[in-house]
This record gives sequence, structure tokens and C-alpha cells, in this order.
Amino acid sequence: MARCLMDLMIKYRKAGLPLPSAMLQICGPIPARVTAETCGFLVVPVVRTALLDCDRSLIFLGLKWDRVSGGLKNLLLPRAYPDDLGIEQFGLPLVTPEQFRQTASRVVQTNIEPVLLKVHEWRNKMIAHFTTSEPGIEYPDILHISQVMIEAYMQFVFDALGRPRPKLNPTP
Repeated sequence: MARCLMDLMIKYRKAGLPLPSAMLQICGPIPARVTAETCGFLVVPVVRTALLDCDRSLIFLGLKWDRVSGGLKNLLLPRAYPDDLGIEQFGLPLVTPEQFRQTASRVVQTNIEPVLLKVHEWRNKMIAHFTTSEPGIEYPDILHISQVMIEAYMQFVFDALGRPRPKLNPTP
């Protein structure tokens, strides 16, 4: 969802258009419709969730951001908590930083580590803690990290397990 919304927001920005209005429709026995003057009511929570998911997904894959080196590094096993779920519990090896970078380079034409740093700083400052700073992250960064994380799951989990890749909806 973040990937599709960021693609749309980038198109609006490039066209010099204001953010569109939005309507969320719930279909079912108790239908509901929520409308807003701008799409922010939908985009903001989707983006926040996607950025949180990025860090959580890195940890699942066996990676974390290292502030000292300014790059990715592998987690040490065993995991911090006995109920933490990781890729190794599926019989798969931890993803190495180099494997992750190679996958990212096949998906986006940018160095993914500076984007990961922005995601890490944004999550740390905007979600995990109250702060006086406002670290920035741009639509293209969110689009790129969404594309990379989707491909990372596909390659390192589904392909590695010999399972078919799931069809993602909504499609762009």
C-alpha cells in the first residue's frame, strides 16, 4: 500500500498538483464511508506503518542498523527475546548486509543505506520518542524502501523456501 501511495504522491508532486481528496469505503454488513479534504488521513498512517515495518523486517531478516559504523550489520543470535520471530526459525540463514544491498541494487537505482539511515532516524525520533527535532524523509525514499523490502521478503523468504511469490494487492 505504501508503495502504491508513494508512487501516486510523487506523480501529484511532479505535476505541481495539490494533494487529492480521499474517500475510504468499507464494504460489508455494516458499511462505512470516510471522506477527507486531502488524502493525508490515509497516507500518513500507511507511511508510518511502512517505516515501522521496515525496521521490524530488517530485524526479522537478521539485520540491524549500526549507528557506530553507519551501515547494516547482522544481529547476534540468540535473539534478544525468546518469542522474537526470525528468518532462521524457517530454516533459513540470516541475510547478510551484502545480500541485502545486492537485492536493493536490483530494485532501485539508489544506494539504499542512506535511505535506511533516514528511516531509522525518522522512526527513532518521530515514533519511538518525543523529540524537538524533525528528521525528514521524502516520498521517493519511502517508495524505494517499500520496493526493496517487498523484494527482500520475496527473495529471502518465499524464493528461499521454494514457495510461490504472493500476488500483492493493490497493484500499481
